[in-house]
Amino acid sequence: DAVRRNGTPADMAKWWSENPAQLAGLEKYKGKIDVGYQADLCWWDTDHVGAPNDYSREYHRWQGTTYFADNEEMVGRVLGTWVKGQHVYDGLQDHHYTPVGSLLKCAM
Repeated sequence: DAVRRNGTPADMAKWWSENPAQLAGLEKYKGKIDVGYQADLCWWDTDHVGAPNDYSREYHRWQGTTYFADNEEMVGRVLGTWVKGQHVYDGLQDHHYTPVGSLLKCAM
C-alpha cells in the first residue's frame, strides 16, 4: 500500500517506527536510530514482490486476510528483526528466535 500511495522508505520508517513509539509514549528511547535509543531494527527488502517466501505463515489474529493469501501482490518483505540489538526473527528461514523485551503498555 505504501508504494501505491507514493510512500517513500522514509515515510514508512516514520509510519512504522516514530509514530507507534510516540503513540505508546516511548519516543524518548524507541522509534529511531540514534544514540541512546534501543536497537530495535527491521531489515526490509523493498524490491521483493509476492509472498514473503514460499513457506509463509501468518502470525496474527486475522489469518487469511493478507494480500498474498488473497492472491494479490505484496511488495517488500521482512528479512530480519532485532529487538534491543538481539536477532529475534530470520525472514529468509521463517525462524523465530527466543523473544526478548516485554509487551508495550500504552502511556495514555
